Amino acid sequence: MITTAVYATAALLLLRFILSLRFLLPAARRRRYKIPRQNEYMQENPLYRKAMAYISSLASLEDSQNANIFSAGGRLYLRPEKGSSVHDWFLGAPLTWTVDSDQALILTLPAQHRRILRAYLGQVESTPDEPRLYANSAAGCWAWSPFSHPATFDSLAIDVELKNRLKADLESFAKGKAFYRRLGKVWKRSYLLSGAPGTGKSSVAAAMANLLRYDVYDLDLGQVGDAAAARAMVLSASPRSVILVEDVDRFDGGLGFLDAVGEERVVVLTTREKKEEMGRGRVDVVVHLPLCDFAGFKAMAGSYLGIKDHKLYSQVEEMFRAGAAISHGEIGEMMIAGRGSPSRAIRTVIGALQRQNVGPPIFTPVEERDLQSCDKSGALKEGALKDIRKFYSLLKLRGAIRKDVTHSPADSEKDRSSDRS
Repeated sequence: MITTAVYATAALLLLRFILSLRFLLPAARRRRYKIPRQNEYMQENPLYRKAMAYISSLASLEDSQNANIFSAGGRLYLRPEKGSSVHDWFLGAPLTWTVDSDQALILTLPAQHRRILRAYLGQVESTPDEPRLYANSAAGCWAWSPFSHPATFDSLAIDVELKNRLKADLESFAKGKAFYRRLGKVWKRSYLLSGAPGTGKSSVAAAMANLLRYDVYDLDLGQVGDAAAARAMVLSASPRSVILVEDVDRFDGGLGFLDAVGEERVVVLTTREKKEEMGRGRVDVVVHLPLCDFAGFKAMAGSYLGIKDHKLYSQVEEMFRAGAAISHGEIGEMMIAGRGSPSRAIRTVIGALQRQNVGPPIFTPVEERDLQSCDKSGALKEGALKDIRKFYSLLKLRGAIRKDVTHSPADSEKDRSSDRS
């Protein structure tokens, strides 16, 4: 009885020993698969990136003799060193990852388990990966860093209808692979955003990337020599990416480089002036982003100051109605500076609006008024009546602003108390 137990124990130990040597099987009985970093078009191989993210998530990486430690986005992560190996198990089969060089990964597994390869790579490809922001250099290459822009469609202070149309268009594109194939068209989408500096063009592009969970390739045309160089940079962008080209109207090479954009990519072009004819034939959607209005101001106050209403809102609304214009960027800076006191922040905005030349001259010279403002009977035309009403509203508004803006320290304390309440 004892002898049988000893033999059983010895057999079990021998089996465990044999299993521990499975990683050392001869090369002839193992399959070796190479995953290059770039494909034949010099684009980043998405599988390489997913595999590197997957390897970084393996607990066995901490047992590796050589590993690099990095920090990004407030978290630490490990990456295997060149030449090091990391072990994994899948469906009872041992697998080994080896960093062959900076340009390739090697996956090896026993020949008898080669049928699990596709299922295993499916698991690798499902690994979540953080979006990246790529920027080009004069050397003609891309450098990347984590993409952490917080803009979302919910936080954008633009027209609600325009926001909803943009979001719906992007969601339709993301689901439209079969539709594009049926039409025989490349699965890509392009947008032209126009507007003055500070109107939120870059934030809209960031919100689009965050909605789709795409990388962003920020193509600086000032770093490329000509259209051929721009075409080469666009070709090297990976799938599932937003290619952002700002101030494209300043590029002398034209938009021909956009023909090189591949599938599952979104192109966002920006200009400072409204130029709908510029993208004709090459751009799918043209969007103009105007300067901030009162609705945009209220949306920004809700995001920046955490308020939905305020006693000074009526004055701000009156100034916008009188023709005042200011960018979202300028308002954002003032609200950030005065975020401790909503009243102070709103008064700063009012002051900035007041310093502007609000609308055209209210009254024209008498000689011109006789011709422009009156009809043949001498009665004022409707346009002139509107100008007089506008002038009267402006006078009332300026009187109210003087009372509010020129306030004493005691008034400031009252404002802070009202803000807290």
